[in-house]
Amino acid sequence: MAIHPSLPGMVANVVVDQNDLPEYDNEEVDELHPTACVRYIEAVSGARFHIAFSFDGDVFPYAESSVAVKVNLDCGTGSQKVWEPQDREGPARKFVNSAVHRTENGRVKQDMVFSELMISDKHAPDPRLIGKLAALGTIRVEIYKAILNQEGNSRRKGTADHSGRMSEAESK
Repeated sequence: MAIHPSLPGMVANVVVDQNDLPEYDNEEVDELHPTACVRYIEAVSGARFHIAFSFDGDVFPYAESSVAVKVNLDCGTGSQKVWEPQDREGPARKFVNSAVHRTENGRVKQDMVFSELMISDKHAPDPRLIGKLAALGTIRVEIYKAILNQEGNSRRKGTADHSGRMSEAESK
């Protein structure tokens, strides 16, 4: 289970067939995201997966605030959920179980599924693909304190503990 040191009380897990996948720690610091909490999982080819979140209101620093959770997959698709404090009460976990992909005709909601990985040493790596290949297999979770307007739409607000970008206007 991934627990970010700056967000005690929030736990994120990758779930396949109602079971949390085992996670492996990474001792190296991600140079691009030095405050990130990096974990590795063993993907199950072809398996549908979800991201599960649990919040312990006794220690979660934003227990009284709405929280936006953004999940991005290596292919550029993603999903966002916003949970108000009353939605996070109790032991039940919250799930992100699909991703949204933009097309010419609008947005398409898709299940999150692990692709089959085939590795071959027959050819030299194509330097044009190095950047794309580096992101393959990445599930990125971003957490934001959210401010909801009357219509229920959210505006993300970065927190002091968050490593993401925050515009100058949002910091005031």
